[in-house]
Amino acid sequence: MKLIYIKSTITPKDYSVVREILKKERGEKLAPFIYKLSKLESLEQYLNKENINYEVYREEQSLLSPNKDNRKIVAKKKQKKQELKAAYQDFAKNKKVNKELAVWDEAVGDGVKNE
Repeated sequence: MKLIYIKSTITPKDYSVVREILKKERGEKLAPFIYKLSKLESLEQYLNKENINYEVYREEQSLLSPNKDNRKIVAKKKQKKQELKAAYQDFAKNKKVNKELAVWDEAVGDGVKNE
């Protein structure tokens, strides 16, 4: 399944055509201008023909059937998460950066003018 987000303002005529395509392709409307379809070809053709801006998002795979590839992906994500956490902790412990941030806070303040 893929999600499509229509960024442009569409006319009522275009909206009715999009609804017809959704019915034909068995898609569903999730929110205003966000639709869920398994086959996007016909909808993309129409939107391109009418010069309507849109974005396509792929739905994430479910990890219900773990196989070797899914395990590798999960392990890589876990490793990246740990690396990112370590990097943030190092940044927070860096005294030089904390001093620079304190100087900036003094110079800029909280952004509220005290009159």
